[in-house]
Amino acid sequence: MLPAASRAILDPAGTNPDYVELKPDGTFSGTLDVADQECTPETCGVITYAAGGAVNAAHELFTDLTFATDPTGPTDPTTPPVDPGTGVTDARLEWGLKESFRDYIRGPIAHGSWTLDDVTGDGPFAWENLTSGTEELVTFAGGVHFTGHDGLLDLTISQPQVRFANGAAELLLDVRSKGLENPEEYVELDDAVFATLTPGTPTVGNGLNTYTAMPAVLTEQGASGFAGFYPAGTELDPVDRHDRTRRRDPPATGGGRWRRRVRAHADDPGRAEPG
Repeated sequence: MLPAASRAILDPAGTNPDYVELKPDGTFSGTLDVADQECTPETCGVITYAAGGAVNAAHELFTDLTFATDPTGPTDPTTPPVDPGTGVTDARLEWGLKESFRDYIRGPIAHGSWTLDDVTGDGPFAWENLTSGTEELVTFAGGVHFTGHDGLLDLTISQPQVRFANGAAELLLDVRSKGLENPEEYVELDDAVFATLTPGTPTVGNGLNTYTAMPAVLTEQGASGFAGFYPAGTELDPVDRHDRTRRRDPPATGGGRWRRRVRAHADDPGRAEPG
């Protein structure tokens, strides 16, 4: 708090928020950012005292403040309000890849098997470890590792995602594979659009949406990761998706900082008013 002449020296541009001009009549005004939970009229006020280290009890004053909330509401909230939207709280994906492929793996030619990672079932398989979910996209952890021909055939499918958009749907996978044609070379794909789905109309009840037996067709990208076994356009096993949704509560808008303008008179310790 400085007289105009002193402020002109220390803050020529008049933009330093740490300085407030003291007017000739002894009044000043300034805008303060005050955290509501940190300040009350009993703990916040205008304190005046002599400068330069001088001690003068008559000039050492504490003036309580009264607050008036800005009618325009809070500014600069720490958490901006957002549309509540909807979220998926739990989900289940059931899919067997392709039944004839499973039969081949365990059959007398490939003499193979598969192992499960955070997945259940023996074909179809079930993914239930939901890592993120909206009505448009659900993502699961876990995978299935197929091997055959003494390890020459090797295929892992994992991290499935089911994505809906514009009335259509897609199945995305992480894929790592090698086939009999190139047994030393792995193909690795992340978030590959493995199959297109035909979602149809879900069964809805008690917050549970169920898409049953969605037809699945292998894509070009999926075929490149399927160890050379099937061309694009091959029909795969149908896909079931079950998910439970809930309405998310809107985030609290509290915790923001309210701007208050306070005018105090240095010559009248009992007078402090909102401006």
